[in-house]
Amino acid sequence: MLREYQSDDGEPTGSSGKPALNVLVQRDIRNVVAVVTRYYGGTNLGVGGLARAYSRAVKDAVDDAGVVQTVPHETFVVTVEYDDSGTVRGILESAGVEFEGIYEVDVSFEVRVPIEEGAMLRDRIRSATSGRADVER
Repeated sequence: MLREYQSDDGEPTGSSGKPALNVLVQRDIRNVVAVVTRYYGGTNLGVGGLARAYSRAVKDAVDDAGVVQTVPHETFVVTVEYDDSGTVRGILESAGVEFEGIYEVDVSFEVRVPIEEGAMLRDRIRSATSGRADVER
């Protein structure tokens, strides 16, 4: 669910909140809060000047801070006997996912994978081990 909110907070209508939000929307930046504090220096900027000042403040802040792209992940555990552990480890390494192997009576791999790839990876592991792998979400 996408929620957007902006406020002019005492500035003339449409002169601050909307221009600041537009910078974030145009750059497709999500999961962020931008707050601009303006100190009045005695010069009236007018609506156009205020809009440029507020949008420039957000643009400069985003440029300075940078943008980090995140991908939703899920975690699952694969438990196999030692005979299948090399096969599973090879699949996980070739998939380039994060995982940790725990070698006890059996071998458990705690796997962190992008959600979009999870089902396919689980199916691949089950297929490669002829269904012997126990996969728990």
